[in-house]
Amino acid sequence: AQPGVAQRIGGGRHVPLRTRHAEAVVRLAALATLLALLLVCALPAGAERVKSFGPYQVHYNAFSSGFLSPEVARDYGILRSRTRGVLVVSVHEEGRPVRARVQAQTVDGSDNTRITMREVRTNGEPLYVGSFKVDDGQNLRFDIAVAPEGGGEPLAVRFQQQFFAD
Repeated sequence: AQPGVAQRIGGGRHVPLRTRHAEAVVRLAALATLLALLLVCALPAGAERVKSFGPYQVHYNAFSSGFLSPEVARDYGILRSRTRGVLVVSVHEEGRPVRARVQAQTVDGSDNTRITMREVRTNGEPLYVGSFKVDDGQNLRFDIAVAPEGGGEPLAVRFQQQFFAD
């Protein structure tokens, strides 16, 4: 297709490519804003979710996917549900975002469940997002291993959090 030429999409309607591009940019900006707010504001005052390892800082947060708008959840392939949670991780080296290999799991008693993490780029910066099953009132421990690109041994982050449906 040529730039600016309409293409047929779902339902047989024609949408100009420029409009589709603008919609994608708006969705990406909305996700970036949402994730930034969740990383910074979803915690009680003074409860910063960051762990430092020399020049590296690992920022992390977990929340119920029901807090996502239906549009953001759909656009980024996140199941929006009262029984699903989302884990978000970002890695910085001396204040600059860096790529990493991120592995995570939830631990509930003797039950360990792997969380599949995937990279989402927002404004060119990598964030790592994964979802997991959670029940109302459940208290989960998270074990996260972060290997910054070119950074040697994985960095270990462990935290615990209780989830509520509302």
